Formats: sequence, C-alpha cells, structure tokens
Amino acid sequence: MKKVVAAAALVVLMGVGGCSSISVKVLEPEQPERQSIKPAEKTVEYQPGASAAVNEAFFAKVTKEYAESESPLEGEPLVNYYAERGFDKGAMQVTGDRTKINLEVDSMFIAVRIEHECLIAQFETGDRSYQVARIATVGPNKDLCLIGNTRYIDW
Repeated sequence: MKKVVAAAALVVLMGVGGCSSISVKVLEPEQPERQSIKPAEKTVEYQPGASAAVNEAFFAKVTKEYAESESPLEGEPLVNYYAERGFDKGAMQVTGDRTKINLEVDSMFIAVRIEHECLIAQFETGDRSYQVARIATVGPNKDLCLIGNTRYIDW
C-alpha cells in the first residue's frame, strides 16, 4: 500500500513539476530485530513409584543416551544401564541379542513394567536407531510387556 502511495505521489510531482528529474526515495518500515527465545530445558528425572506415563520421558531419554553411546547392544549391559538409572530390574524383560545360529539379531527390545503399563524400547542393531512406546500390559495375567522368547534376567 505504501509503495502505491509513493508511486502516486511521484506521478503527481512529475505532473506538477513538468519533466524535471525528481528523486523520490521510498522508505521501507524498519523491522524490529527478532530475538530467538529458547524454551527452558526441562530436567527429566526418574520418579520412583510414579506411573509409566510420568516416567515415559525419562525412559525415552535413557534410550536415546544408550543408542548414542558406544555400549554394545546386548542384553546384560542394556538391562544394567536402565537399572543403574533407577528402573526396577525385576520388572524388566529383554529379548535375546543372538539368533539360534549365533548371529547378531536385527533388533532388540527392552521393556519395563510399571503397574499395568509397559515402557518399551526397540533398538535396530545395524544403525542403532530406536523407538519408544508406552503400552498396556499383555498376557493371560496382564503382567507381561513382551510376548515370545525373552532372556531370563539372572545377573
């Protein structure tokens, strides 16, 4: 709109002043400098005795840390890592890290049962990518997170 007004003023000035050269400078409005505001980082911590929903963000953080670490994608170090950060080893399930013919598995799961919900992480062994989910417990007694063959946690 301002450019149209400036152009109209230029035409009027040219008509009034004849064909003389008139210098008209169109001023652009000043843009305020934008400041990026970083949201405050929320500290995520394990909340003992709290629900799976409350601890889901912490579980995701622990999963991300493990995926980005140099630690092997193997059952025992994986379970120990989560236990060292507060999760109950007795409430965990983990899948095997080797196939029946002793090859590395394509992916591994670790799960922690908290009341009637499970926090589950899946790690892809090739690129260490991961997924995290919170689901309801399953099984005939509704006390399992993973169905199928899991590794007995005896350490």
